[in-house]
Order: sequence, then structure tokens, then C-alpha cells
Amino acid sequence: MYNIGPRTVIPPLVRSRLIRPIDDLLVWGIVCIVVRPGHRWQGVTAPLLEGAVAPG
Repeated sequence: MYNIGPRTVIPPLVRSRLIRPIDDLLVWGIVCIVVRPGHRWQGVTAPLLEGAVAPG
């Protein structure tokens, strides 16, 4: 199972009734981010997401 990738290859997003596509644009999704114990609640998730979507 994929945790990141095009919406069309992530089964939980394909099946979701709550998060439906609104157009035909290629959209990627991130459904799980794992942060090692000891680093949780330290503000690392936002920078990880920003790095994942940054150009280049």
C-alpha cells in the first residue's frame, strides 16, 4: 500500500466517500507520515510536508 503518490494509486483515497475528487487534475496525496518516538510533538511534520511539496 502506498502512503504517498497519485490519488489514483492510494486505495484509501480511491475508496473514500468523504474526500472525493472535484476535477480531473492529477492530485497527489500523503496519507501517513511516521515520526520516530522522541521526535513527535516537536514540530517536525510541517517541515516534512513542506519539503515533500517544494519544487526542485
